[in-house]
Amino acid sequence: MYVTAKVNKLLGAYMDTITKYCIALVIILSMTSLNASYLAGADFVLGEKPDGGEVNPRGVWSYGYRDILADSTLNLTLNHFNSSNDSNGFHDEIEGYDDVVAIYANTGATPSILNFNGFGDLRPLNSQQMALHPGAANQFAIVRWTAEVSDTFDIVASWLDLDTHGGNGASGHVVINGINIGAMERFWGVGGGGAATGTFNLNIGDTVDFAVGSMGSYFFDTTAFDATISVHPSTAPEVGSAIQICFGVIFLIIAFRHKRKVLNKIAISDDPIACG
Repeated sequence: MYVTAKVNKLLGAYMDTITKYCIALVIILSMTSLNASYLAGADFVLGEKPDGGEVNPRGVWSYGYRDILADSTLNLTLNHFNSSNDSNGFHDEIEGYDDVVAIYANTGATPSILNFNGFGDLRPLNSQQMALHPGAANQFAIVRWTAEVSDTFDIVASWLDLDTHGGNGASGHVVINGINIGAMERFWGVGGGGAATGTFNLNIGDTVDFAVGSMGSYFFDTTAFDATISVHPSTAPEVGSAIQICFGVIFLIIAFRHKRKVLNKIAISDDPIACG
């Protein structure tokens, strides 16, 4: 009886440890699954509050510019503003950077209508949507994402010309580790835009640059932009499978411990010494 009790106690300790590890793994995997998507506009807005705490880079995101498209260098934008003032008045909801290029977002809950230099209203900049404008010397305005895990990712990007009052159009690009992805670049005339999607195998530290460039003239090139980067569905189920396995192990441990308790009671009732 003493040996049996000691073995049961030892098994119970092992099962408790396994259960705790499984629960911890389920929590970690669940958090990994929930954080598997990155949203350019929404993430930028999160980094804009509270005022005065803005940094660049911000986690996986960086904001800047460069002269050459197919390059991996990035000059960070440093001149930050917490509001904008134009022909339509004061815009407390418009926050971002204006340093060689312009990179900002609508941090408010409703669309914002801008009007630069009195040329007329721009198209609405939606809530949590970014706007990019290339530099006067045709520098590319760039939003960079840096991979923090190695995986297969789906990348979706969209651009829309907001200033339809002139100019000769603009361009949108996706550059990975300094290589321009031709299949994902878009060119448009006044009032145009484009969207692009692609799936890529990326390693920790790889960079994905979303760029807006001019077509030789930077006037009227304000461009709405957003992008989503998410783990490709073919790799995501691995997380779900691991969670299911953990739940299965926990269930088996609970069932085994319940059965062991029942057997112990039967053994005690059949033991003439224990029964007195």
